[in-house]
Amino acid sequence: MNYSHLVKPSLSESDIESKISDHNWHHSIPFTDSVSTEGYVHYSNQLLKIDHLPDDLSGKHVLDIGPKHGFYSIEAMNRGAESVTAIDINAEREGVYDTLNEIFEFDLQLIIDDIMEHKFDREFDVVICFGVLHYIQDQKRFLDILSDLTQNSLCIDHPVTPSVRNRNSRFKPDNPEGGSWYQRKINSFAEYHAPIPTVPWIEQELSDRGFSIESKDTHVGVLLQRKLPKAAAIPSPHRYLPSRYVARAEQ
Repeated sequence: MNYSHLVKPSLSESDIESKISDHNWHHSIPFTDSVSTEGYVHYSNQLLKIDHLPDDLSGKHVLDIGPKHGFYSIEAMNRGAESVTAIDINAEREGVYDTLNEIFEFDLQLIIDDIMEHKFDREFDVVICFGVLHYIQDQKRFLDILSDLTQNSLCIDHPVTPSVRNRNSRFKPDNPEGGSWYQRKINSFAEYHAPIPTVPWIEQELSDRGFSIESKDTHVGVLLQRKLPKAAAIPSPHRYLPSRYVARAEQ
């Protein structure tokens, strides 16, 4: 898999290498067979997430919240999206998106703003929200915002641990220091992260907002659409598991 068919024909591989050398990349992005960024997020994790994106986005308008360095925005265009708008609070993303727009034949729109405060003048057919929820302190209000912005499909994930996956409460309650190893780590950076919600809590919150779950990955070794890599089948005590959802708004 690569995005060479989306690259401007006038660019050589050396041109692409020169442009991407200016950034330290969060995502692994395969521009061609031989030119790719070396992101610090494992590429297999990115592929697991895009398994839950709609296969055909032809004519759709997509919002990518907290896009980091744009892999999911690019994949949305690869699947035929009419437009992709990304929003991120980090101004550093602007240079990355400028580079992506120099390389690809399409234009990605980037808004530098706080998703909790920004006023959109439209809904989006598909909203992508990967790796964001656990940064949000007021998670119920955030889900309200997502509901207001989503016309059809919401693709959302958040980290959970085996010990909190099936609890009915919102957060793991039995450790005053924050519960699991990963949750304590998250909470130690409280100004950047919020407590990690449980799977039943977020499923109920999505249901309350008119969404139905179409596909999900909430348990090691179980995916409705594909199997996890063998290496992920037996978690270490400190391994956190991403929980992913594709939810469709009830019409």
